[in-house]
Order: sequence, then C-alpha cells, then structure tokens
Amino acid sequence: MKKHMKIVIIAGFFLAGMTQGQAQQVANFEDLNLETESYYDGGADHSGTEMETEVFHYQSGNVHFSVNHTDWGGSNSFGGMAYSNQCDTVTADFTNFSVYANPENTGTYGIYYPSWGVSDSISFGETVNLQSVKIANHTWGYHYMKGTDDSGTGTFSTGDSLTVTFSGYNAENELVKALQTHLADFTNDNSMILDDWTEIDLSEMLGISYLKIAINSSDSWAPSYVCIDDLTYLIETVIHKNSLMDIAIYPNPVVDYVVIENAKGASYIISDMYGKAIENGKLHSDAQQISLENFSSGIYILRLTKNSQTVSKKIIK
Repeated sequence: MKKHMKIVIIAGFFLAGMTQGQAQQVANFEDLNLETESYYDGGADHSGTEMETEVFHYQSGNVHFSVNHTDWGGSNSFGGMAYSNQCDTVTADFTNFSVYANPENTGTYGIYYPSWGVSDSISFGETVNLQSVKIANHTWGYHYMKGTDDSGTGTFSTGDSLTVTFSGYNAENELVKALQTHLADFTNDNSMILDDWTEIDLSEMLGISYLKIAINSSDSWAPSYVCIDDLTYLIETVIHKNSLMDIAIYPNPVVDYVVIENAKGASYIISDMYGKAIENGKLHSDAQQISLENFSSGIYILRLTKNSQTVSKKIIK
C-alpha cells in the first residue's frame, strides 16, 4: 500500500498580529529511494574497512535518522535505524530484513536494532508534540518467540516478554516522558506476540526534541528488533508580523561562519543531529556572524526564537 508524507493544519486561530496552529507531519520512510524488495543498513556506503563502524545519516520527511554499519571481515552488522520494503514472513534469521506483518499494510518502514549509543536518537530538528507510531515485530524475532525458527532456543512461555520503550527528550537533554509497550507478553496470564502493525499512542510526549528507543527481553538470546512506521507528530506554527518572516541565513553550506540577517533580538541555539545543544546566544545586529570554525563537518539545526515565535533551519558544514 503506497503511503505519502502528509502536512495537515489541525487547528488555527487569529490574534492581534499573529496566526497560530499545529501542523501534523508524518515520517513514513516512503520518500526514501529503495528498489523493490530491498533494504538499506549503511552497507552500500561503507568504505569496506574491516573492523570499522561507520555512521550514516538520512531523513524521512523532516525527521532525522541514523544507522551504523560494521564490517567484521567476512560478516557485517548494523545498529540504529535501517529501512526496508521487504515483507518475507517466513525466513527466520538475521539476513532477512523483513517485518512480520500483513504485506497489504506494508510499504517502506524502519527496522531498529540497539546500537549502544552510536546512532540511537531520532531527531526532529525542532520542538514537537508526538502523536503516534506504528510498531511490529521483525520476522526473525517473531519466529524465535513462536519457536518456529529452528534454533531450538526460543519459544516464549509463561513469564517471558519483549518490550520497546520510547523516551522523549527536550532541547535541554532532559527526559520528558518514557512509554513502554509490548512486542510480546507472556506475563500475568497473557500469551501475546504482535503479528501485524499496531499503533501506539505517544500523545503524552509534549515538547520533544529527540526520541530514543530501547528494547528489553526476558530472553537474552531473543533477536532485539522493532519495526516502526508512520511516526506522527505536531509542530507549532506561530507567525508574528515583523518578526522572523524575512530572515536570511548564508552561506549554507558553511565554511567558517554563518551570517543571520533580519533577526536582531532573537535568541539562538545550534544543535547537532541528535538534538544536543552545542552553542547558544543572542543576536545583537541585523546581520550577525556566528563562527562555526571549531564545528566538525556535519548537519546542524539552528533554532531562532523571538516574540514567542520559533524558526528552525538546517545548516550544513
């Protein structure tokens, strides 16, 4: 089923000199370039250097993801968020980049595997209010828990569980809200393993800058994957007359410094792709320079705030 990024004005009202509302956005991976029945885990862009982990960044909609790929010399692995459009619900091993779900409800989606801090953040580049996300089991994980992967070590039974936790952080790197849900639950007389896409309510996560995912299992050998899709959130759209409507930011890409015009009096924060604030200050002129000479090459988010209006821009160095 083909899915498309959507931007919808949810609510709006008018005050003196100001319009305000919330725009709904969805990161659904459909805007990523993949051939039919394929996946991306960073391997196609890896340098080929053995025993080296390399991190690759990409964007779906306005959401920033990353995946790391390691060449072990004869084998390889990934961590973070790969993406795929495969839907093989039979092959039960790590070579199968497939969700266990109804193919008619599946397009392109993300596959998360723990990366121990290397590339485990999902960054929005601005402050958002989360709405929902769809999750499902990886095919290998599903068959392991069902006992149908031929390993002989799986089969979940009474007391077992596989959970995924979404933790939302603000721009000051403070935990705002954590939500845990089950991919499989055999506790308290339950006997459930997710076998299709399920929507999870994230609406209590307000004022979020970036999101982290953690997976926990009662069985240390269980494949620790979660497939995600349709990450939906709201952004505040506030426009003040004579405020940040006419800003100009150049050059971009940046070499040593960036110039910000028409934003005198605004405060600014420069954050990395993971939402970590690196520099902040206030603009005191109509054409102010900010030095990025000591910044490493990469993608940064410049957030300007003035008169309760916030504008975020991507900067490349």
